[in-house]
Amino acid sequence: MAVRPGAPKARALEAVEKVVTALQERRIDRMYGRYAATVTSVVVPLLGVVLGAAGALLGTYLSTRVTKQQADNAKAAAVRAEYKAAITAFLEIAESVEQAAGRRYQEGNLPQDVSSRTHQMWFRQKCIELVCSASLNGKTVDYAWRMHHACYRELPSNVDVWDFLRDHRNAFLAAAREELGIPQP
Repeated sequence: MAVRPGAPKARALEAVEKVVTALQERRIDRMYGRYAATVTSVVVPLLGVVLGAAGALLGTYLSTRVTKQQADNAKAAAVRAEYKAAITAFLEIAESVEQAAGRRYQEGNLPQDVSSRTHQMWFRQKCIELVCSASLNGKTVDYAWRMHHACYRELPSNVDVWDFLRDHRNAFLAAAREELGIPQP
């Protein structure tokens, strides 16, 4: 049976359809609202935890990297200080041995303690051998032998003792500067 538009039954059916449609929309809204509430209450805190953990890991990484760099710098400084101490100690005794060699050629005799000076020089050379590079050690040995020769052997004729020592001393000093990272003059 057909219902005419505008008839009371038709209006009643339209009203019922509107109510059913509204209820269905409300149910869908409630369903999506619950889903949105679930997503909001679970995902957002989880996202906060993930971001917090990532921030903590990044901070730890950066802190560890800086600490490692500081440790490496401290180690390099300690090694350089050890090199410097060995080189300085050798230079101190080398000056004393050079003085003895100079006295021999100026006055004709060696000081009484020349033997202990040369023994100390060789000891300091061995200290350089322990802590410094092979290149510096080679220059140190050459210089020490030259000083030893100047104290105990005859120099070639027409050669000043300081000229006899100069080339090996300068080679040693250049190698020592390189070892310590000091620019050459």
